[in-house]
Amino acid sequence: MIRAIAVDDEPRALDVIEILSLKVPGVCLSETFSDPALALEYLKSDYADLIFLDINMPEISGLQFIKKLTFKPHIVLTTAYSEYALESYDYQVTDYLLKPIDLDRFRKAIARVEKALKLEQSNALHDESALFIKDGYQYKKINLNDLEYIKGEGNYLRFKLKDSKAMARMTFSEIASRLPLEKFMRIHNSYIINLEKVNTISDNHVHIENTRVPIGSKYLNTLKKKIIH
Repeated sequence: MIRAIAVDDEPRALDVIEILSLKVPGVCLSETFSDPALALEYLKSDYADLIFLDINMPEISGLQFIKKLTFKPHIVLTTAYSEYALESYDYQVTDYLLKPIDLDRFRKAIARVEKALKLEQSNALHDESALFIKDGYQYKKINLNDLEYIKGEGNYLRFKLKDSKAMARMTFSEIASRLPLEKFMRIHNSYIINLEKVNTISDNHVHIENTRVPIGSKYLNTLKKKIIH
Protein backbone atom coordinates (compact mmCIF):
# COMPACT_ATOMS: atom_id res chain seq x y z
CA MET A 1 0.00 0.00 0.00
CA ILE A 2 1.36 3.42 -1.00
CA ARG A 3 1.06 5.90 1.85
CA ALA A 4 0.43 9.36 0.35
CA ILE A 5 -0.23 12.95 1.34
CA ALA A 6 -1.45 15.84 -0.81
CA VAL A 7 -0.37 19.48 -0.62
CA ASP A 8 -2.36 22.16 -2.45
CA ASP A 9 -3.54 25.62 -1.41
CA GLU A 10 -6.90 25.01 -3.11
CA PRO A 11 -9.27 22.87 -0.99
CA ARG A 12 -11.22 21.77 -4.08
CA ALA A 13 -8.05 20.39 -5.62
CA LEU A 14 -7.40 18.40 -2.45
CA ASP A 15 -10.94 17.04 -2.65
CA VAL A 16 -10.24 15.79 -6.19
CA ILE A 17 -7.08 13.96 -5.07
CA GLU A 18 -8.99 12.41 -2.19
CA ILE A 19 -11.82 11.21 -4.46
CA LEU A 20 -9.40 9.77 -7.02
CA SER A 21 -7.38 8.02 -4.31
CA LEU A 22 -10.49 6.24 -3.06
CA LYS A 23 -11.05 4.86 -6.55
CA VAL A 24 -7.57 3.41 -7.05
CA PRO A 25 -6.49 0.30 -5.10
CA GLY A 26 -3.03 0.37 -3.60
CA VAL A 27 -2.92 3.99 -2.47
CA CYS A 28 -3.91 5.42 0.91
CA LEU A 29 -4.18 9.20 1.17
CA SER A 30 -3.37 9.65 4.85
CA GLU A 31 -3.34 13.47 5.08
CA THR A 32 -4.08 16.59 3.02
CA PHE A 33 -2.62 20.05 3.57
CA SER A 34 -3.64 23.45 2.21
CA ASP A 35 -0.66 24.99 4.05
CA PRO A 36 2.71 23.63 2.80
CA ALA A 37 4.44 24.69 6.02
CA LEU A 38 2.19 22.31 7.96
CA ALA A 39 3.02 19.52 5.53
CA LEU A 40 6.75 20.08 6.07
CA GLU A 41 6.22 19.96 9.82
CA TYR A 42 4.21 16.73 9.47
CA LEU A 43 7.02 15.08 7.51
CA LYS A 44 9.50 15.74 10.32
CA SER A 45 7.78 13.15 12.51
CA ASP A 46 5.82 11.03 10.04
CA TYR A 47 6.40 9.70 6.56
CA ALA A 48 4.88 9.27 3.14
CA ASP A 49 5.87 7.15 0.17
CA LEU A 50 4.30 9.72 -2.14
CA ILE A 51 3.40 13.42 -2.14
CA PHE A 52 0.86 14.90 -4.55
CA LEU A 53 2.23 18.42 -4.73
CA ASP A 54 0.82 21.55 -6.33
CA ILE A 55 3.40 23.79 -8.00
CA ASN A 56 1.66 27.17 -7.71
CA MET A 57 1.18 28.02 -4.05
CA PRO A 58 1.45 31.56 -2.63
CA GLU A 59 3.69 31.00 0.39
CA ILE A 60 5.95 28.19 -0.82
CA SER A 61 5.93 26.94 -4.41
CA GLY A 62 5.97 23.22 -5.04
CA LEU A 63 9.55 23.35 -6.30
CA GLN A 64 10.65 25.33 -3.22
CA PHE A 65 8.84 22.75 -1.09
CA ILE A 66 10.90 19.95 -2.65
CA LYS A 67 14.13 21.81 -1.83
CA LYS A 68 13.09 22.01 1.82
CA LEU A 69 12.53 18.26 2.17
CA THR A 70 15.23 16.48 4.14
CA PHE A 71 14.08 13.04 3.00
CA LYS A 72 12.26 12.96 -0.28
CA PRO A 73 9.37 10.58 -0.97
CA HIS A 74 8.23 10.12 -4.54
CA ILE A 75 6.71 13.33 -5.86
CA VAL A 76 3.80 13.65 -8.27
CA LEU A 77 3.40 17.30 -9.19
CA THR A 78 -0.07 18.66 -9.90
CA THR A 79 -0.69 21.92 -11.75
CA ALA A 80 -2.84 23.61 -14.37
CA TYR A 81 0.25 24.99 -16.16
CA SER A 82 2.06 22.68 -18.58
CA GLU A 83 5.05 25.03 -18.94
CA TYR A 84 6.41 23.78 -15.62
CA ALA A 85 6.73 20.20 -16.86
CA LEU A 86 10.30 20.43 -18.17
CA GLU A 87 11.63 22.25 -15.11
CA SER A 88 9.94 19.80 -12.75
CA TYR A 89 11.99 16.85 -13.98
CA ASP A 90 15.16 18.58 -12.80
CA TYR A 91 13.79 17.80 -9.34
CA GLN A 92 13.57 14.04 -10.04
CA VAL A 93 9.80 13.91 -9.68
CA THR A 94 8.12 10.61 -10.45
CA ASP A 95 5.24 12.05 -12.46
CA TYR A 96 3.48 15.26 -13.46
CA LEU A 97 -0.32 15.60 -13.58
CA LEU A 98 -2.10 18.40 -15.39
CA LYS A 99 -5.33 19.70 -13.87
CA PRO A 100 -8.12 18.80 -14.25
CA ILE A 101 -6.87 15.33 -13.43
CA ASP A 102 -8.82 12.42 -14.88
CA LEU A 103 -9.01 8.96 -13.33
CA ASP A 104 -7.08 7.10 -16.04
CA ARG A 105 -4.15 9.49 -15.87
CA PHE A 106 -4.21 9.29 -12.07
CA ARG A 107 -4.05 5.49 -12.26
CA LYS A 108 -0.99 5.71 -14.53
CA ALA A 109 0.76 7.97 -12.01
CA ILE A 110 0.09 5.50 -9.20
CA ALA A 111 1.33 2.62 -11.38
CA ARG A 112 4.53 4.55 -12.05
CA VAL A 113 5.09 5.10 -8.34
CA GLU A 114 4.42 1.41 -7.61
CA LYS A 115 6.95 0.38 -10.25
CA ALA A 116 9.58 2.73 -8.82
CA LEU A 117 9.02 1.44 -5.28
CA LYS A 118 9.32 -2.19 -6.40
CA LEU A 119 12.56 -1.41 -8.23
CA GLU A 120 13.98 0.21 -5.10
CA GLN A 121 13.05 -2.83 -3.04
CA SER A 122 14.60 -5.25 -5.53
CA ASN A 123 17.85 -3.28 -5.43
CA ALA A 124 17.97 -3.42 -1.64
CA LEU A 125 20.34 -6.37 -1.44
CA HIS A 126 22.92 -6.68 1.30
CA ASP A 127 25.92 -8.80 2.18
CA GLU A 128 27.47 -9.74 5.52
CA SER A 129 29.59 -6.59 5.75
CA ALA A 130 26.93 -4.09 4.67
CA LEU A 131 23.22 -3.41 4.54
CA PHE A 132 20.96 -1.14 2.55
CA ILE A 133 18.55 1.34 4.12
CA LYS A 134 15.99 3.52 2.42
CA ASP A 135 17.28 7.07 2.78
CA GLY A 136 14.99 9.48 0.94
CA TYR A 137 14.47 8.37 -2.66
CA GLN A 138 17.29 5.83 -2.65
CA TYR A 139 18.52 2.75 -0.89
CA LYS A 140 21.85 3.67 0.66
CA LYS A 141 24.60 1.17 1.39
CA ILE A 142 25.79 1.19 5.00
CA ASN A 143 29.23 -0.34 5.53
CA LEU A 144 29.00 -1.98 8.96
CA ASN A 145 32.71 -1.50 9.58
CA ASP A 146 32.22 2.27 9.31
CA LEU A 147 28.99 2.40 11.32
CA GLU A 148 29.61 3.94 14.75
CA TYR A 149 26.13 4.07 16.25
CA ILE A 150 22.42 4.31 15.48
CA LYS A 151 20.22 6.85 17.23
CA GLY A 152 16.43 6.82 17.38
CA GLU A 153 14.79 10.11 16.44
CA GLY A 154 11.00 9.92 16.48
CA ASN A 155 9.89 7.46 13.81
CA TYR A 156 13.35 7.42 12.23
CA LEU A 157 16.77 5.96 12.92
CA ARG A 158 19.85 8.08 12.29
CA PHE A 159 22.97 6.14 11.24
CA LYS A 160 26.29 7.76 12.19
CA LEU A 161 29.19 6.51 10.12
CA LYS A 162 32.83 7.49 10.20
CA ASP A 163 32.50 10.17 7.52
CA SER A 164 28.77 10.48 6.85
CA LYS A 165 25.23 10.17 8.18
CA ALA A 166 22.02 8.60 6.92
CA MET A 167 18.45 8.29 8.12
CA ALA A 168 15.69 5.77 7.54
CA ARG A 169 12.17 5.20 8.78
CA MET A 170 12.70 1.98 10.74
CA THR A 171 12.23 0.57 14.22
CA PHE A 172 15.00 -0.71 16.46
CA SER A 173 13.55 -4.20 16.16
CA GLU A 174 13.78 -4.07 12.36
CA ILE A 175 17.40 -2.91 12.31
CA ALA A 176 18.50 -5.22 15.14
CA SER A 177 17.42 -8.26 13.12
CA ARG A 178 19.84 -7.20 10.37
CA LEU A 179 22.90 -6.50 12.53
CA PRO A 180 25.51 -9.05 13.73
CA LEU A 181 24.85 -9.46 17.48
CA GLU A 182 28.49 -10.03 18.30
CA LYS A 183 29.38 -6.58 16.97
CA PHE A 184 26.37 -4.36 17.73
CA MET A 185 24.44 -3.84 20.96
CA ARG A 186 21.58 -1.70 22.15
CA ILE A 187 22.80 0.22 25.20
CA HIS A 188 19.96 2.71 25.61
CA ASN A 189 16.34 3.04 24.53
CA SER A 190 17.57 5.45 21.85
CA TYR A 191 20.95 3.96 20.85
CA ILE A 192 22.59 0.93 19.26
CA ILE A 193 26.39 1.08 19.14
CA ASN A 194 29.20 -0.65 17.31
CA LEU A 195 31.14 -2.26 20.18
CA GLU A 196 34.36 -2.11 18.18
CA LYS A 197 34.15 1.69 18.07
CA VAL A 198 34.02 2.22 21.84
CA ASN A 199 37.06 4.07 23.19
CA THR A 200 36.13 4.36 26.87
CA ILE A 201 33.27 3.79 29.31
CA SER A 202 32.78 6.33 32.10
CA ASP A 203 30.00 8.15 33.96
CA ASN A 204 27.38 5.84 32.46
CA HIS A 205 28.44 6.81 28.94
CA VAL A 206 30.44 5.21 26.18
CA HIS A 207 32.79 7.40 24.19
CA ILE A 208 32.91 6.85 20.43
CA GLU A 209 35.31 9.29 18.78
CA ASN A 210 34.09 12.67 20.10
CA THR A 211 30.56 11.54 20.95
CA ARG A 212 29.29 10.60 24.42
CA VAL A 213 26.50 8.05 24.15
CA PRO A 214 24.41 7.40 27.30
CA ILE A 215 24.07 3.91 28.73
CA GLY A 216 20.67 2.88 30.04
CA SER A 217 20.85 1.34 33.52
CA LYS A 218 19.27 -1.93 32.37
CA TYR A 219 21.98 -2.36 29.71
CA LEU A 220 25.07 -1.48 31.78
CA ASN A 221 25.96 -4.92 33.18
CA THR A 222 25.47 -6.69 29.86
CA LEU A 223 27.62 -4.09 28.12
CA LYS A 224 30.47 -4.54 30.59
CA LYS A 225 30.32 -8.31 30.19
CA LYS A 226 30.50 -8.04 26.39
CA ILE A 227 33.39 -5.56 26.37
CA ILE A 228 35.37 -6.87 29.34
CA HIS A 229 35.76 -10.53 28.41
